[in-house]
Amino acid sequence: MNLLSLLSRNACKFLLIALLFFIPDILQSQIPFLENGNSSTIARDGGMFGNSSTRKITDLAGTWEYSLDEKKTWYSVKIPSSYSEARKIWFRRKFSVNQNVIDNYVGSLQCLGVNYFCEITINDNFIGRHIGGSTSFSFPIEKNVLQLGSENSIVIYVDNELNARNTVPLRQQIGGWRNYGGIIRDIFLSYTPQLFIDDVHLESKFSPTMESVGLNITSVLSNKGLKQAQWESQNARKLSLAVQTEIYEQATGILVSKLLSPISLPEENHILEVEQHAVISAPKLWSPEFPELYNIKCNIVVLPVENLILIDEVSEEYGFRDVKLSANQFFINGSPYLLKGIAWQEDHSKYGASLTLEAMERDIALMKNAGVNLIRIVNRPTHPYFLTLCDRYGVFVFEEIPMMQVPQEIFEKDDFSATVDAIVKEMVIRDDNHPCVLAWGIGDDFEMSEQPSTDFVRSLKTTVRSLDNRPVYFITSRIKDNLCLNEIDFVAINALGLESRNLKNSMNEWKSLITNKPLVIASYGKEVEPGNRHGSSDPYSYEAQARGLQQFVDGVKESGFAGGVIWTFNDWRGDRPSLSVHSKDPYLSTYGVVNEYREKRTSYTIVKNLYSGEKVSALPIGNYAFTEPMIYVVAGFILIIVGAFLYNRDRRFRDNVNRSLFRTYNFYADIRDQRIISVFQTIIVTLIVSVTFAVILSSLLFHFRDSKFIDVAFTHLLISDVLKENFVFTVWKPIAAIFWLALAFFGIMLCIAVLVKFFSLFIRSRVLFLHAYEVVIWSMLPFTFFIPLGMILYRILETPSYVYPILILIAITIVWITQRLLKGIAVVYEMFPSRVYFFGTILLIFSLIAVYGYYDYTQSASAYLRYMFSLTQSLHQ
Repeated sequence: MNLLSLLSRNACKFLLIALLFFIPDILQSQIPFLENGNSSTIARDGGMFGNSSTRKITDLAGTWEYSLDEKKTWYSVKIPSSYSEARKIWFRRKFSVNQNVIDNYVGSLQCLGVNYFCEITINDNFIGRHIGGSTSFSFPIEKNVLQLGSENSIVIYVDNELNARNTVPLRQQIGGWRNYGGIIRDIFLSYTPQLFIDDVHLESKFSPTMESVGLNITSVLSNKGLKQAQWESQNARKLSLAVQTEIYEQATGILVSKLLSPISLPEENHILEVEQHAVISAPKLWSPEFPELYNIKCNIVVLPVENLILIDEVSEEYGFRDVKLSANQFFINGSPYLLKGIAWQEDHSKYGASLTLEAMERDIALMKNAGVNLIRIVNRPTHPYFLTLCDRYGVFVFEEIPMMQVPQEIFEKDDFSATVDAIVKEMVIRDDNHPCVLAWGIGDDFEMSEQPSTDFVRSLKTTVRSLDNRPVYFITSRIKDNLCLNEIDFVAINALGLESRNLKNSMNEWKSLITNKPLVIASYGKEVEPGNRHGSSDPYSYEAQARGLQQFVDGVKESGFAGGVIWTFNDWRGDRPSLSVHSKDPYLSTYGVVNEYREKRTSYTIVKNLYSGEKVSALPIGNYAFTEPMIYVVAGFILIIVGAFLYNRDRRFRDNVNRSLFRTYNFYADIRDQRIISVFQTIIVTLIVSVTFAVILSSLLFHFRDSKFIDVAFTHLLISDVLKENFVFTVWKPIAAIFWLALAFFGIMLCIAVLVKFFSLFIRSRVLFLHAYEVVIWSMLPFTFFIPLGMILYRILETPSYVYPILILIAITIVWITQRLLKGIAVVYEMFPSRVYFFGTILLIFSLIAVYGYYDYTQSASAYLRYMFSLTQSLHQ
């Protein structure tokens, strides 16, 4: 009864999938949003600059409208918010502008994150377009675009669809993050004076004794309409300008330095860079243990000093810290420093990628409480408020661009590399004044084995160096034969998938290979099954995760690495269903020390104890035993019993089996001459062959369910995420897998029979469909030799040395079956076998080329599979 119920549920599921492919998208009138919708720009942390008495802000957070059908039908949504489907959506809302703003201010639209591609119009005037969903950007708004009153309208077209060729990130992300679309972060209108400070760059350098620090302040001024003669006539005084910078201790409010640099008014629509230098004695140093901050206020003023008029002001929080790298460790403020890190995914069960300020602060508080001094923000520049919190709480940050698992053929393309370069610039320019940012990440496990990759890395590092002097890194699983390691400042290693028993040996080997740079484990973790508390002997229990992280933290200390990053703080949802996910949800990655709802697991407490130097409690071992999928044995016994019974009981069945195997020509000639072959016997052979095929393939898939290469391969093969999702569920349930794979194999044989019948129309011989089907089915009979093997195949595959021989044996059998099929076709077509072999081979080759060409054109499949194969072959070398 349970089996029938299971098969019935799966049948309904697959029927629903089939129907979904034929339902037009237009029938789906609304989509679910994960809404934030709260204003954050009232805080100094909400934008790319803090609050200012000289500037005005119109917060655009709140209720908007959206349309899925090119602005025909509109629905309400709160912004910021995230949606998880690949969609093209139009957003709109109205806003007000008063006469004072139009006359005296310069407007700009500030967007902290719109994913992935957007085009923006205001009052039907094109404002700009932007590519890249995790970096911030701004567009100027010309005076003639705005109109007095509340009828100003902004429309933002958003397309979050990624592809496999030139988007950053690329679509193929097994184990990656969810590609949430929409206006995912804060958005607001900023109005500045006509002469304003467009950017402030801060760079500090310590004296040799660190008793003082020099601070270089570069203020970029922009004039968008201030005219000297007009200003002087209105104010009855000379326009004598200066840039005034004041530096305060944040904790005490003490003024430690004040600078005044007279300047000339820049020409209209020109910029002016003003450089100032301050020396601060006995500075209070920023570190995760003592996050001392300074407030730096940059003002444009009108002299004289005794009667200053303020034109514009901006403020920055800044911390003085000295970072140096030796051959094997980081030095922070002159002392060696062990990085105790954790990876953070910008994803939340309630808000998606649109976390509220409160949710971000809760996450940082939890990580800080666990003793973390480094957060790796995984593969995306984050919300600027998150970095502000890290400045204040005292946590270092690795910030990275969204470039993950990229084959060489992709990053060699000019459009891709140009997009990557632009994202790097936006990340560094926005966040270079944050003391928490320890290093810039320029990619994760992209191809690094050939010379073009070296040129690519060198180019990105040059881009970073032109803007900032912090260390540059990428993350790699490949240490040997990695041509790019000399181009980066320290080596960040991806150790995911490495068993804890092999961890220390691997770390010692890596250290022996890399002797001139610090080594950091950028990702190490263990996946869990939600709710599994069966003890550390169960590899997917909470206790096993905690035990693995304990061995990792101890290994980092003992091996002398510069630090390590635990993978991860929180569970997150990926964009593509993964075959190897153990959460029973193929989109949910459960590596977190807290789950997606921020509920703590056992590993959180263990990490807190380890990072804080506290005593670690003993973990229960439990009594785990792997539950073997006995369905393979049961199915094998049933097939053997049925086959043996018919073979011994029915003489005609026995003769047909023997003749089809050993007197093939005569058997096919009987089919051609329409001598009776029992339909019942053909049905029995169909069932036996189909189930045998299903058992063998299910065993292989069950064995390789944790293979990243197989996961990527099926992601390309099953283009639809819905099909991949159900494929994943099927692989993990052998009973369902046998049923559906047997059904699929039966469908393949039917299709082949249809082709045989179709091509018979072009020859003189008359071939009935039944006879074509009989040729196909009885040609497959050698598959039955695998029945005994199928019963124990999943056990045999546990021995690695048997894997390739078994795959070779299966391949040889497929070739044999193909030869039998072509021979049978030659007989029923009454043609020379050589002609059938020739044309059949040509047809097969052209079919494979067509399929390959389709997948390669639409998915860049060959580049990805070649890269993944290369990566898995050299993993952790």
